[in-house]
Amino acid sequence: MASLIPLTVQQGNDVTVNLAVTTPDGTAQNLSGYTLSMVVKGSAVASDASGVTLTTASGLTVVSAAEGTLTALLTHQVLAQPVPLWYRLDLVDGTGKRTTAIEGPIAVQAC
Repeated sequence: MASLIPLTVQQGNDVTVNLAVTTPDGTAQNLSGYTLSMVVKGSAVASDASGVTLTTASGLTVVSAAEGTLTALLTHQVLAQPVPLWYRLDLVDGTGKRTTAIEGPIAVQAC
């Protein structure tokens, strides 16, 4: 089951958010061997294609794989308007199995 973690950020800024992935029992999820993908979109039910996808090649940085920690860079282009957004962080294992680890609303506060 995915953790629901709401985020609040300022409109029009480049914001780096810290995320920690945990297992269902609350321990750190080791990220070794997983491909990470995060989509930021208009709502939980909006199509992924309508959003922006971050990967370790573009916006996601693993801080400690063993501790399950990473950062996500939300650019000022993504945060251009003070509208609610939704994000979902997926882990994809070596067999292609995709699991949502974290998701939640992003409140974009007007400047």
